[in-house]
Amino acid sequence: MGFSGMLVFCRNQRPLAEVSVFGGLPQEVRDRMAERGEWWLRPGGWRTGQVGGDWRDETMLRDLAARSGAPACVGFVYDSDVVYVRGLSPSGREWSATLNLEVAAELRVDPPGDVDDPLEWSASAECAQATARKIAEFDAEVPDAAREALAWAAEAGCGAGVELTAVETMLRSKPEVFAEELFSDMIDVLGFPAAEEPPSVPAS
Repeated sequence: MGFSGMLVFCRNQRPLAEVSVFGGLPQEVRDRMAERGEWWLRPGGWRTGQVGGDWRDETMLRDLAARSGAPACVGFVYDSDVVYVRGLSPSGREWSATLNLEVAAELRVDPPGDVDDPLEWSASAECAQATARKIAEFDAEVPDAAREALAWAAEAGCGAGVELTAVETMLRSKPEVFAEELFSDMIDVLGFPAAEEPPSVPAS
């Protein structure tokens, strides 16, 4: 089983487990965030956190952007296969994107109600055609998502010189292994500072 839960990207000087926005999460979830839920820090206080479980709090993104005074985004991950991203800036600019389009399309295609054997239908030409149509729907959303995401990044002072086509290419890309990788790749391509490996702690 892969990871299912939420990825959070925002600017904050304190570790995300200490942010009041997450105060409503169960203590054990916040403890996991503090221990191993935060990815490498990016210069300027940009942080990425990983929150396991089904925490789809729609107010969290708004609170993150308002409290930090900077753009923020969240990614809802399903089994490390797909990430559904929503971004918001303090000015109210919103955008959304789906990462790993082909798998997302496969998950969204259901067999007709009169199908007796869903597994047999999933291998049929009809299923392939339905999936192709859904992929095309997702793909058609990419240019607008890329444009809005780049404008969102610009509100954070990032993205200068980034080609729109580079963002579109990234949004259409596939992960090497886990869909969470695409979330990090998305932040990179939007021109945010690169994550920095923390200094090693000398052995005692």
